[in-house]
Amino acid sequence: GKERQDILQKWYTASTERKVDLTPEERKWLKQHSSINISGDPSWAPLSYTDRNGQYAGIIPDFFSLIQEKSGLNFIPYPAENWGAVISSMKEGRIDVVNAVAETPELREFMNFTDVYMTADVVIITRNDIDFLKGLGHAGGRSVGVIHGNITESYIRRDYPKINLKLFNTASQGLKALSRKGIDIFVIDIPTFEYYARESSLTNLKISGLTDYSCSLAIGVRKDMPELVSILNKTLELISPKEKST
Repeated sequence: GKERQDILQKWYTASTERKVDLTPEERKWLKQHSSINISGDPSWAPLSYTDRNGQYAGIIPDFFSLIQEKSGLNFIPYPAENWGAVISSMKEGRIDVVNAVAETPELREFMNFTDVYMTADVVIITRNDIDFLKGLGHAGGRSVGVIHGNITESYIRRDYPKINLKLFNTASQGLKALSRKGIDIFVIDIPTFEYYARESSLTNLKISGLTDYSCSLAIGVRKDMPELVSILNKTLELISPKEKST
Protein backbone atom coordinates (compact mmCIF):
# COMPACT_ATOMS: atom_id res chain seq x y z
CA GLY A 1 0.00 0.00 0.00
CA LYS A 2 0.86 3.69 0.03
CA GLU A 3 2.36 3.57 3.52
CA ARG A 4 4.77 0.81 2.47
CA GLN A 5 5.87 2.81 -0.55
CA ASP A 6 6.49 5.85 1.65
CA ILE A 7 8.75 3.86 3.98
CA LEU A 8 10.69 2.47 1.05
CA GLN A 9 11.07 5.91 -0.48
CA LYS A 10 12.29 7.25 2.84
CA TRP A 11 14.89 4.52 3.33
CA TYR A 12 15.93 3.35 -0.11
CA THR A 13 16.18 4.56 -3.63
CA ALA A 14 15.89 2.07 -6.49
CA SER A 15 17.70 2.44 -9.78
CA THR A 16 15.29 3.17 -12.62
CA GLU A 17 16.45 0.13 -14.58
CA ARG A 18 13.52 -2.13 -13.98
CA LYS A 19 15.18 -5.52 -13.67
CA VAL A 20 18.44 -7.06 -12.68
CA ASP A 21 20.81 -8.23 -15.43
CA LEU A 22 21.13 -12.02 -15.10
CA THR A 23 23.39 -14.55 -16.83
CA PRO A 24 21.70 -17.37 -18.81
CA GLU A 25 22.56 -19.78 -15.95
CA GLU A 26 20.95 -17.48 -13.37
CA ARG A 27 17.85 -17.03 -15.54
CA LYS A 28 17.54 -20.80 -15.89
CA TRP A 29 17.91 -21.21 -12.13
CA LEU A 30 15.24 -18.56 -11.54
CA LYS A 31 12.81 -20.41 -13.84
CA GLN A 32 13.39 -23.66 -11.96
CA HIS A 33 12.93 -22.07 -8.53
CA SER A 34 9.68 -20.22 -8.92
CA SER A 35 9.25 -19.65 -5.19
CA ILE A 36 11.72 -19.10 -2.35
CA ASN A 37 10.78 -19.83 1.28
CA ILE A 38 11.87 -16.89 3.43
CA SER A 39 11.82 -16.30 7.16
CA GLY A 40 13.00 -13.67 9.61
CA ASP A 41 12.80 -12.57 13.21
CA PRO A 42 9.09 -12.21 14.17
CA SER A 43 9.77 -9.82 17.06
CA TRP A 44 12.29 -7.29 15.85
CA ALA A 45 10.17 -4.25 15.10
CA PRO A 46 10.42 -1.87 13.33
CA LEU A 47 12.81 -3.90 11.17
CA SER A 48 10.99 -7.22 11.02
CA TYR A 49 7.97 -8.49 12.97
CA THR A 50 4.60 -10.22 12.85
CA ASP A 51 1.86 -7.58 13.12
CA ARG A 52 -1.49 -7.85 14.90
CA ASN A 53 -3.10 -9.49 11.86
CA GLY A 54 -0.41 -12.16 11.77
CA GLN A 55 1.15 -10.55 8.69
CA TYR A 56 4.90 -10.25 8.33
CA ALA A 57 5.71 -6.54 8.48
CA GLY A 58 8.50 -3.97 8.90
CA ILE A 59 11.26 -2.21 7.02
CA ILE A 60 13.01 -5.46 6.02
CA PRO A 61 9.93 -7.20 4.51
CA ASP A 62 9.21 -3.94 2.65
CA PHE A 63 12.77 -3.99 1.36
CA PHE A 64 12.20 -7.56 0.13
CA SER A 65 9.15 -6.42 -1.84
CA LEU A 66 11.55 -4.15 -3.68
CA ILE A 67 14.01 -7.05 -4.21
CA GLN A 68 11.15 -9.20 -5.52
CA GLU A 69 10.09 -6.48 -7.95
CA LYS A 70 13.64 -5.99 -9.29
CA SER A 71 14.76 -9.63 -9.46
CA GLY A 72 11.69 -11.65 -10.44
CA LEU A 73 12.15 -13.83 -7.33
CA ASN A 74 8.96 -14.85 -5.55
CA PHE A 75 9.33 -14.96 -1.75
CA ILE A 76 6.94 -17.11 0.31
CA PRO A 77 6.96 -16.11 4.02
CA TYR A 78 7.58 -19.05 6.34
CA PRO A 79 6.33 -18.36 9.88
CA ALA A 80 8.67 -18.73 12.86
CA GLU A 81 7.91 -18.39 16.55
CA ASN A 82 11.20 -16.70 17.43
CA TRP A 83 14.73 -16.11 16.14
CA GLY A 84 15.92 -19.56 17.31
CA ALA A 85 13.19 -21.16 15.20
CA VAL A 86 14.31 -19.18 12.11
CA ILE A 87 17.84 -20.58 12.47
CA SER A 88 16.53 -24.16 13.03
CA SER A 89 14.35 -23.87 9.91
CA MET A 90 17.41 -22.90 7.87
CA LYS A 91 19.54 -25.69 9.38
CA GLU A 92 16.84 -28.26 8.57
CA GLY A 93 16.30 -26.98 5.01
CA ARG A 94 12.70 -25.83 5.50
CA ILE A 95 13.58 -22.33 4.31
CA ASP A 96 15.90 -21.03 1.59
CA VAL A 97 16.54 -17.51 2.88
CA VAL A 98 16.90 -15.67 6.21
CA ASN A 99 15.98 -12.08 5.41
CA ALA A 100 18.42 -10.31 7.77
CA VAL A 101 21.28 -11.89 9.65
CA ALA A 102 24.77 -10.98 10.83
CA GLU A 103 27.44 -13.31 9.51
CA THR A 104 29.19 -15.51 12.12
CA PRO A 105 31.51 -18.54 11.78
CA GLU A 106 28.80 -20.76 13.38
CA LEU A 107 26.16 -19.71 10.86
CA ARG A 108 28.60 -19.94 7.95
CA GLU A 109 28.63 -23.70 8.48
CA PHE A 110 25.13 -24.04 7.04
CA MET A 111 24.44 -20.85 5.08
CA ASN A 112 26.06 -18.40 2.70
CA PHE A 113 25.69 -14.62 2.94
CA THR A 114 25.06 -11.82 0.50
CA ASP A 115 26.69 -8.41 0.75
CA VAL A 116 25.67 -6.35 3.81
CA TYR A 117 22.63 -4.16 3.04
CA MET A 118 21.80 -2.53 6.37
CA THR A 119 23.61 -1.62 9.59
CA ALA A 120 22.18 -0.65 12.97
CA ASP A 121 24.20 0.67 15.92
CA VAL A 122 24.05 -1.33 19.16
CA VAL A 123 23.74 0.65 22.41
CA ILE A 124 23.53 0.20 26.19
CA ILE A 125 20.03 0.72 27.66
CA THR A 126 19.47 1.33 31.39
CA ARG A 127 16.79 2.73 33.62
CA ASN A 128 16.83 6.50 34.09
CA ASP A 129 18.29 6.15 37.60
CA ILE A 130 21.64 4.83 36.31
CA ASP A 131 24.35 7.26 35.22
CA PHE A 132 25.75 7.15 31.71
CA LEU A 133 28.24 4.31 31.09
CA LYS A 134 31.41 4.73 29.06
CA GLY A 135 30.95 1.25 27.64
CA LEU A 136 30.35 -2.37 28.62
CA GLY A 137 33.78 -2.43 30.29
CA HIS A 138 32.20 -0.16 32.93
CA ALA A 139 29.22 -2.45 33.63
CA GLY A 140 30.78 -3.53 36.94
CA GLY A 141 28.83 -6.33 38.58
CA ARG A 142 25.56 -5.32 36.89
CA SER A 143 23.50 -7.97 35.11
CA VAL A 144 23.37 -7.49 31.34
CA GLY A 145 20.56 -8.76 29.10
CA VAL A 146 20.76 -9.64 25.39
CA ILE A 147 18.59 -11.49 22.89
CA HIS A 148 19.55 -15.15 22.82
CA GLY A 149 21.29 -16.09 19.58
CA ASN A 150 21.76 -12.48 18.51
CA ILE A 151 25.23 -11.53 17.18
CA THR A 152 25.60 -9.19 20.18
CA GLU A 153 25.53 -12.17 22.54
CA SER A 154 28.60 -13.71 20.89
CA TYR A 155 30.44 -10.35 20.81
CA ILE A 156 29.89 -9.79 24.55
CA ARG A 157 30.89 -13.37 25.47
CA ARG A 158 34.07 -12.93 23.41
CA ASP A 159 35.03 -9.44 24.66
CA TYR A 160 33.66 -9.43 28.23
CA PRO A 161 33.70 -13.02 29.51
CA LYS A 162 33.18 -11.85 33.11
CA ILE A 163 29.85 -10.13 32.40
CA ASN A 164 26.84 -11.84 33.95
CA LEU A 165 24.68 -12.35 30.82
CA LYS A 166 20.93 -12.91 31.03
CA LEU A 167 19.31 -14.21 27.83
CA PHE A 168 15.88 -13.22 26.48
CA ASN A 169 13.90 -14.55 23.52
CA THR A 170 12.75 -11.11 22.39
CA ALA A 171 13.68 -7.43 22.74
CA SER A 172 10.30 -6.74 24.28
CA GLN A 173 10.86 -9.28 27.11
CA GLY A 174 14.34 -7.92 27.82
CA LEU A 175 13.28 -4.27 27.93
CA LYS A 176 10.32 -5.06 30.20
CA ALA A 177 12.63 -6.97 32.56
CA LEU A 178 14.96 -3.96 32.60
CA SER A 179 12.09 -1.57 33.31
CA ARG A 180 10.96 -3.77 36.23
CA LYS A 181 14.50 -4.08 37.68
CA GLY A 182 14.92 -7.74 36.69
CA ILE A 183 18.23 -6.77 35.00
CA ASP A 184 20.38 -3.61 35.09
CA ILE A 185 21.42 -3.23 31.44
CA PHE A 186 19.99 -4.36 28.09
CA VAL A 187 22.11 -4.28 24.92
CA ILE A 188 20.16 -3.76 21.68
CA ASP A 189 20.18 -1.81 18.41
CA ILE A 190 18.69 1.69 18.46
CA PRO A 191 15.62 1.25 16.16
CA THR A 192 14.47 -1.81 18.12
CA PHE A 193 14.87 -0.05 21.47
CA GLU A 194 12.94 3.00 20.29
CA TYR A 195 10.09 0.92 18.88
CA TYR A 196 9.50 -1.36 21.89
CA ALA A 197 10.04 1.33 24.52
CA ARG A 198 7.32 3.34 22.79
CA GLU A 199 5.01 0.38 22.16
CA SER A 200 5.13 -0.79 25.79
CA SER A 201 5.28 2.76 27.28
CA LEU A 202 8.57 2.01 29.05
CA THR A 203 9.20 5.63 30.00
CA ASN A 204 11.83 4.84 32.65
CA LEU A 205 14.47 3.66 30.12
CA LYS A 206 17.20 5.55 28.28
CA ILE A 207 20.23 5.03 26.05
CA SER A 208 23.04 5.13 28.60
CA GLY A 209 26.10 4.43 26.53
CA LEU A 210 27.55 3.20 23.25
CA THR A 211 29.10 -0.12 22.35
CA ASP A 212 31.68 -0.82 19.64
CA TYR A 213 29.14 -3.06 17.94
CA SER A 214 26.74 -2.63 15.11
CA CYS A 215 24.54 -5.21 13.42
CA SER A 216 25.76 -5.57 9.84
CA LEU A 217 22.86 -7.31 8.20
CA ALA A 218 23.11 -9.50 5.13
CA ILE A 219 20.75 -12.04 3.57
CA GLY A 220 21.41 -15.65 4.61
CA VAL A 221 21.05 -18.22 1.82
CA ARG A 222 21.06 -22.02 1.83
CA LYS A 223 24.50 -23.49 1.07
CA ASP A 224 23.25 -25.35 -2.02
CA MET A 225 21.96 -22.17 -3.75
CA PRO A 226 25.04 -20.20 -4.88
CA GLU A 227 23.04 -18.86 -7.85
CA LEU A 228 20.60 -17.22 -5.45
CA VAL A 229 23.44 -15.41 -3.63
CA SER A 230 24.61 -14.04 -6.96
CA ILE A 231 21.08 -12.96 -8.05
CA LEU A 232 20.47 -11.26 -4.69
CA ASN A 233 23.82 -9.43 -4.74
CA LYS A 234 23.11 -8.11 -8.24
CA THR A 235 19.69 -6.94 -7.04
CA LEU A 236 21.12 -5.27 -3.94
CA GLU A 237 23.42 -3.26 -6.22
CA LEU A 238 20.35 -1.73 -7.88
CA ILE A 239 18.91 -0.59 -4.55
CA SER A 240 20.90 1.87 -2.47
CA PRO A 241 20.19 3.10 1.06
CA LYS A 242 19.27 6.77 1.20
CA GLU A 243 21.27 8.99 3.51
CA LYS A 244 18.96 8.81 6.50
CA SER A 245 18.68 12.32 7.83
CA THR A 246 16.78 12.20 11.11
